[in-house]
Amino acid sequence: DHAPTITAPKAHMIYTFPLALKHSDEFGFIRQSFQAVRTLPNLCTHHRDSDEPDHEGCEALQKLVRLRLEEDLIDEEALRLLAVKSGGIPVWLVFLVRDSALFAMERGGDRIEVQDVELALRDLRHDTVAPLRRGDYEVLRQRHKDHKLTTDEAEKRLLYNGALIEYPNEKPWCDAHPVLWEIL
Repeated sequence: DHAPTITAPKAHMIYTFPLALKHSDEFGFIRQSFQAVRTLPNLCTHHRDSDEPDHEGCEALQKLVRLRLEEDLIDEEALRLLAVKSGGIPVWLVFLVRDSALFAMERGGDRIEVQDVELALRDLRHDTVAPLRRGDYEVLRQRHKDHKLTTDEAEKRLLYNGALIEYPNEKPWCDAHPVLWEIL
């Protein structure tokens, strides 16, 4: 409701909004209100047709961590697990690294190990499951099987809360967040 106000200053600014907003009716208004709308897609952590890791996307996520954290502070397998399970969302990757580091410190470790990452993933899974409704599990199971991205209300809500993640490629697709796979 305030696009004219926030675009009025004679300055260069970048405004961000959740990728899920692209699937709402309000997106047309955003596109009309701002001169240049660019989509920064999530990184693919696995291939559309299988649960096999997408090495290019996972390596990019691991590189993000290495830019912020000295390599001897994290086990290589722990880093790989963080990249795969982040869902390709950089902000979640940062939160998972932070939480894993806290678990490592709690146990008196001097680096992040797989056991620390698993605890951080457990917490993320609990947070992701908390807002789910009974019917959401079936929607997530179906999207994990067929990867079809629609604008159904249930799917839009799951995109907003992070339980469902949109990915780019030749055409957009989606999947349940990787931390949910084992419970689906």
